[in-house]
Amino acid sequence: MDKSRTLMNDAGLPKELWVELVNTSNFVKVRISEKEPSPYKTLFNAKPNLNQIKCFGCRAYVTSNAYKKKLDRRSEIGVFVGYEQEFEVYRILMDKNQTVIKSRDVHFIQDELPYKDASKEKSYQSSL
Repeated sequence: MDKSRTLMNDAGLPKELWVELVNTSNFVKVRISEKEPSPYKTLFNAKPNLNQIKCFGCRAYVTSNAYKKKLDRRSEIGVFVGYEQEFEVYRILMDKNQTVIKSRDVHFIQDELPYKDASKEKSYQSSL
């Protein structure tokens, strides 16, 4: 739980996202272990894809093909908060309505943590 608390404090995300945090922490822990072989390798007899690991709380742009005109916005802004069980599906807290969505089509800015310096915590409601 100490690692989870550290991740939450480093990202600056609201405490209401603790479930997302614990799930993300477990997802990473299974793939990156201090002991060899990792639990993932033991279970699946294969190395995990570490390219999927992203910085918790980083800026995320969810791309969409729902635009109508050439110059319309093609992405929505959010924050990365976790993983789904399906391969390469991410959980994103959307800035616009403070809901958590699932998406494969995400571009990450891993050195940008938008909530880190925020002084007030925002509440959210999960749409899933």
